[in-house]
Amino acid sequence: MRTIIIAMKFIISTILFCSCTSLKQQETIIAETNNSKPSIEKINEVYEIRQRIHADMPEFTYEIFGYRDEILNHASKIVIFRNDSNEILQQINFEETETPDDESFGFVIEDMNFDGYLDIRIQIDTPAAPNISYYCWIWDRSTSRFIENLDLESITSPEFDSKNKIITSFGRASAAEHFTETYKYMAGIPTLMKKITEIIDDKDIVHYIVEERLNNKIQVTKKYDEPLTQ
Repeated sequence: MRTIIIAMKFIISTILFCSCTSLKQQETIIAETNNSKPSIEKINEVYEIRQRIHADMPEFTYEIFGYRDEILNHASKIVIFRNDSNEILQQINFEETETPDDESFGFVIEDMNFDGYLDIRIQIDTPAAPNISYYCWIWDRSTSRFIENLDLESITSPEFDSKNKIITSFGRASAAEHFTETYKYMAGIPTLMKKITEIIDDKDIVHYIVEERLNNKIQVTKKYDEPLTQ
């Protein structure tokens, strides 16, 4: 018979970047094994970061609620405060995530639609392939809230280039097939502009397929082969 002992509550503060960030260890649950040696099952935590999303706006505090198990880290809620009034601006609940990131639960603050305001995203899962997906929320100035963006959530492993206003996606369809995609915003929607697929055959030849948006339609514009370089 297992007995559950609630051990202790304590706070760990860590300065990370930009503004002050911290990781609060809220509750450690310890379970006794059959040989009476305790093992940590779950550690509930709150990751906290303070940052302005725009120079003309007050600083926000983001609290990401989750827990760590022996393998991965999981989150299910973000609470956002206005630091000028200490009032809750917004609470965002979502399906439980998983990530190897034990510092911030895979939480990222950056401008994802290139409008000058910082948006937020959090890693959804940890797939076997490098096709990492995110929950994404865009700051909406008309409502002063973060709004979920399903178009961005469909882009795997995105990288955001604010200077050139493009989004690059990297993914793998199989062990032998990889792709790189480039997106630009059209009418406020991230739109696929170019895709390069690399397929490696059993003779170590890489087959490249280039697709580009022409006349508002993705079309194959080039195919070529190259030897695989180790």
